[in-house]
Amino acid sequence: TVPPAPANVRVTAVRRGGNARVTVDWMQALTSNESGFVIQWSTNPGFTTIAGTGTVGENVLQYNTGNVARNTSFYFRVMAFNAAGQSVWTNASPFPITTP
Repeated sequence: TVPPAPANVRVTAVRRGGNARVTVDWMQALTSNESGFVIQWSTNPGFTTIAGTGTVGENVLQYNTGNVARNTSFYFRVMAFNAAGQSVWTNASPFPITTP
């Protein structure tokens, strides 16, 4: 079956010199059967353009971006996937986050 969507997706941002980095954390469902998670971020809430994408394996519940622009509002979302398909996307909170 398709895995359940990640829950309680949260983002935090910190300054790193002339750039910023964002950490994304989430919880998985107790009945989770995921093979991994996809993390996306965009500068618009409709995700019509993707600023970045990351992937982590099963049971990994955190993702750290590389350097991203400072003083920029980013929208983050996470979905789980396995061989049967993918969950719905879960938007992160806050939505958006503005990098310091």
